[in-house]
Amino acid sequence: MLPSYAAALARQRGTSLATPAELAARPVVLSLQLLRSCAHSAVAAVTYADGGRFQIHVNLVHERGGWLVFDVAEAPPHIPLPPPLSRGPRGC
Repeated sequence: MLPSYAAALARQRGTSLATPAELAARPVVLSLQLLRSCAHSAVAAVTYADGGRFQIHVNLVHERGGWLVFDVAEAPPHIPLPPPLSRGPRGC
């Protein structure tokens, strides 16, 4: 059974199946800001409502094929979000 589980997990790596509650959700975007830190990275700061008020920071990097999502951080407004990814191999 363990090898079957490992094989199934390997096939789904990088994907996440949505729950019925997630599929039924209809979040409303309240604000969107794009913060450019350099030519090849940016952060989209999004505030949205979905039974509460939430914020996400979408860290973007520019690759040959266009802009790609590098990381996403989410928190309710009373919890400060982590700083944008500006250091490391994909930073400025």
